[in-house]
Amino acid sequence: MGWKCVFGLFLCLCSFVCIGETPSVGVKDSEVGAVVETAAGVLSRFSPEVMQQVRLEYISTMAPGTFEATVQEGILLIRGATGVDLCRGFYTALRQSGRGINSWTGKRFERGAWKPMAPLRGRTPFQWRYFFNAVTFGYTTAFWDWSRWEAEIDRLAMWGVNFPLALTGQEAVMAQVYQEMGLTEEEIGASFCGPAHLPWLRMGNIEGIDAPLPMGWHASQVTLQQQILMRMRQLGMEPIVPGFSGVVSEAFVRHYPQAQVMRLNWGGQKRFNTVLLHPADPLFKELTKRYIRAWEATFGPCQYWLIDLFNEMPIPPELDVAALAAAVNDALSSADADGVWVMQGWMFGYQRHIWDANRVQQLLSRVPNERMVLLDLAADYTALLWRQTPTHQYYDGFYGKRWVNSYIPNMGGKTGYTGNLAFYATHVAQIASVPVAQRPVGFGVAPEGLENNEVIYELLADCAWSPEGIDLLSWLRQYTQCRYGCYPEQMDAYWQALLAGPYGSFTDHPRFAWQGRSGRVPETIDTRHTEAALRALVACAPVLKGNPLYEADLRELGAIVLGAVKPTPDFAWMDALLEGHPIHRLATWLAFAKATPGTPAEQAYYERSARRLVTTWGPGVEDYSARLWSGLIRDYYAPRYRLEKVGASREALATFEANWVEQVRGCSPANDASEALNRLIRHYASPATTGAPFSLTEGNQSQKE
Repeated sequence: MGWKCVFGLFLCLCSFVCIGETPSVGVKDSEVGAVVETAAGVLSRFSPEVMQQVRLEYISTMAPGTFEATVQEGILLIRGATGVDLCRGFYTALRQSGRGINSWTGKRFERGAWKPMAPLRGRTPFQWRYFFNAVTFGYTTAFWDWSRWEAEIDRLAMWGVNFPLALTGQEAVMAQVYQEMGLTEEEIGASFCGPAHLPWLRMGNIEGIDAPLPMGWHASQVTLQQQILMRMRQLGMEPIVPGFSGVVSEAFVRHYPQAQVMRLNWGGQKRFNTVLLHPADPLFKELTKRYIRAWEATFGPCQYWLIDLFNEMPIPPELDVAALAAAVNDALSSADADGVWVMQGWMFGYQRHIWDANRVQQLLSRVPNERMVLLDLAADYTALLWRQTPTHQYYDGFYGKRWVNSYIPNMGGKTGYTGNLAFYATHVAQIASVPVAQRPVGFGVAPEGLENNEVIYELLADCAWSPEGIDLLSWLRQYTQCRYGCYPEQMDAYWQALLAGPYGSFTDHPRFAWQGRSGRVPETIDTRHTEAALRALVACAPVLKGNPLYEADLRELGAIVLGAVKPTPDFAWMDALLEGHPIHRLATWLAFAKATPGTPAEQAYYERSARRLVTTWGPGVEDYSARLWSGLIRDYYAPRYRLEKVGASREALATFEANWVEQVRGCSPANDASEALNRLIRHYASPATTGAPFSLTEGNQSQKE
């Protein structure tokens, strides 16, 4: 941990009572108390009864990324050197004993004394366990309040994450910099876009969507980010915060017409324009210094700065990328002597026609190795979709730079099932055994949107602590036990079907054709064997009906199966099913937006921003998010589908879409969610036909291929 992160931790320490052993010489009691008390807070929020049967001990001599867990007279004793390690130790013991789970759709915890078990000793070979994607801060977290953020940080700690992105509040700092540089309040507001689209503004992809951003937005985001960073630091995490990448507004260019800028287009599309201040211009170094000074005055010392260049954009052929990167590093070093440049490496796999090995080597050649960390976001895309040489191998271990191996299990927050579980379970062993010179220092998960495909995230969290790989079939049995509290025999057929279908494949953008206008969105969702999986899951109802997590899974899978019905799905049934789901509801998304502090007019503006992101998005990106949500189905997808079926023109469809975004009115009333679930159970209660007998202890063919 860098000295600035340590200093940041001490800034937020409180005088808590220590729960555990006497610390080693030189470790302050206040530090011990803060680590233990913060971890205890995480566990208590998971379930208030946890700390009645759990004891946490801070052991300063233990290596970070390790934990020990034992049971003594019915009490679970966890030892570790950071809050994250203590939380991970508890969650590992919880899961291995089958006593519960902490999922987005809900929690389950079995109370009572802990049964004797063999001592657990956890260790991860990865210095950093990374989480989030730059665009998660649009597709999922854009309107979260502190309560929702606190719950997510708790979950990250249980998963063992210690290297998360923390990008909230960037515009507040840039607003201060712009003000110092002479821009007016009106010019500053027009320099930003709507809250849901801020990630793409930050990466230099767009401008103007839902501009201007109300100035009142900044105060609430500053307070929120202060809370986020404080908690992350208390837990021993090292957050990655946004740096200055050169993105400036047209208003800035008008004030500084002599500035050297690059005008680029996202994906080469003329409709998306952006202005980047060239790092060779002295103004770049000046703005970097002003930005970091303002950031640290607001949020405290930071060390890891996310600076993304040319994300999904063509670059000028004459550009000297080596000189450009050297200038960025020089500006960062001048502003922060200990600062480390973190960069997402999505384009290294996605755009190898631009970023060939020679160009990437040039880009990295003049940045000292210790000054940079690369996030190789998409090992799953490289292996399963693009089927190309692994990125770290293609670029020879990133030419000495530290790098993080990670995956993108989801694009845009889509709720369709997808993800090759066998790949995830075994790939960690492959990546942990590559030659030392190419080996990653970190393991990460970089979804564009959260709250979907929960089994994948639980699996990947365990993979980071299982360098030898995971026996998937045994793991699925344990996962089910943790989720439902038991394992009905029909679950074998359920997992067999899903592993032979969507969880044995990898779909880039799983969505139904009816989630877009005709011809605009191809049907890409993998629904093979999902009806068989649903029948097997329904067959568990005599044992599990009334179990909240089971019923949530029934509703989710039922909506996917009904969505595949041809020629026309039963939209009302699908929507009513999801109305009873804990998270797959448009009303929940809109409620976060409307609860953002501000005037009634500003709150209506925030709701429009939220509506736009999950539907029309912007020119050329329409229907990208494609979520199976109640409210969205009955008020947007179904009416638009019906308009098309009666021959509505493209103009009429565009008018409907625009009106839906702009006319803030919440959601229309839903049908009965309980009856929809009962109907699903009755309809699919006939025996499942899943082919050959299957056992999770014997394996199946789909896992061997």
